[in-house]
Amino acid sequence: MELGVSHDVVDEAQTQVESHINGQIAEAESDSEEDRFLQPLCPVHTIILDLSSVNFMDSVGAKAIKSVIKEFAAINVKIMLAGCSRTLLSDLRTLQFFSGPVTLDIVFPTIHDAVLHCQHTRALSPSPTASEH
Repeated sequence: MELGVSHDVVDEAQTQVESHINGQIAEAESDSEEDRFLQPLCPVHTIILDLSSVNFMDSVGAKAIKSVIKEFAAINVKIMLAGCSRTLLSDLRTLQFFSGPVTLDIVFPTIHDAVLHCQHTRALSPSPTASEH
């Protein structure tokens, strides 16, 4: 069995060639490390969960959603709940879902109301990343 190696000649004008200095790749751009690694991966600031089709939530589901809300809050992404029925809100209150960092402020009657709230709060307090996008 014979192993072959193919070699292609690439024109430097077609591709950007990286230069190696002391075993490291020299950067063509002058981006600082902070600018490259500390920028948010995406401009997502809010996630709206449409719960209009949810009729019932047990304690496991409530704990899971509360955990997701806390995890996203750690990376500055808010979770909003929209379209909750009265029975679902009653179940969540019974399960003490609205305690600690999770409050009734994240619940909206419709998705549209949640979007308007998010737009209004972003307009009042623009973040540095919001002005870039």
